[in-house]
Amino acid sequence: MTQKLTQKQCTTMSKKITINQLDEDALLGKLKSTIVDTIIMHTRPKPVSRDPLLTVPEACAYLRISRSTLYRFIAMGYIVPLKSGRRSLFKTSHVEAILIKQNINTLNTKKS
Repeated sequence: MTQKLTQKQCTTMSKKITINQLDEDALLGKLKSTIVDTIIMHTRPKPVSRDPLLTVPEACAYLRISRSTLYRFIAMGYIVPLKSGRRSLFKTSHVEAILIKQNINTLNTKKS
């Protein structure tokens, strides 16, 4: 049962499909491909950050602090580790943010 449709416009997720004398099967095919394309576009994995990761010893060396101080920073919420199995990894940008916080705190205490 294929029925000819008159010219209409359907809008789906900012894509317009123009229907010019299409039968129902062709219309369903176009809608299906549009929906599949939209789902693929929205479920595509996000690009991986190129921010290098540091291990616990590397983060300690970078910050010039002891391992226990690093774990205290984690407990206080200053830095959040990324877990890979049993390993704790740290984004370099997060480690640098700790340095900036420490420098600001040092400057504030010297002014007082």
